Amino acid sequence: LEPMSAGDRKVIHDAAAERTGVRSYSEGQSPQRYVVLANVGSDEEE
Repeated sequence: LEPMSAGDRKVIHDAAAERTGVRSYSEGQSPQRYVVLANVGSDEEE
């Protein structure tokens, strides 16, 4: 996803945590930190 604030990233992480089969994590350095969404078991997670 596009870079966003810590608060906005938390909203995405919380929503992803409620979904089965979806994992979220943040990458990058502030202020360009962004959320990555991945399917659980996907090779793209690492």
